[in-house]
Amino acid sequence: MLPEKVTAPEPLLTCPQCRGTGWEFVQGKGVRRCPCRRSTSALSTSARIPRRYDACTFDSYYPLNPSQEAALTWGRHVVDCYPRIEIGLLFIGTCGVGKTHLTVALLKGLLEKNVPCLFYDFRDLLKE
Repeated sequence: MLPEKVTAPEPLLTCPQCRGTGWEFVQGKGVRRCPCRRSTSALSTSARIPRRYDACTFDSYYPLNPSQEAALTWGRHVVDCYPRIEIGLLFIGTCGVGKTHLTVALLKGLLEKNVPCLFYDFRDLLKE
């Protein structure tokens, strides 16, 4: 549940061709992937998300307590409202509670909107 003082604006529709759906209508042929979404694979590659996290999505995350449910809700909220959002997220918790899973799901959601992202393991980031 989102706090009462925060109102979630409608998601920003960035592409006039597909209106944010990722698909464009082609007269007499049906639909095809919109050009705005064709570069997603290049963005995904440059995001450097390790293959072991391929299955990490919001739909594959199953919260076990209210705190995890709130983290899931906020993660989806950030993706839905980006870039018209003025908050950030910091996931804190013990090992195995789903911080990385939610972070990767959030990154994938932003990549779907053609937002460049970069995955970093915290320890590797400190080393660099």
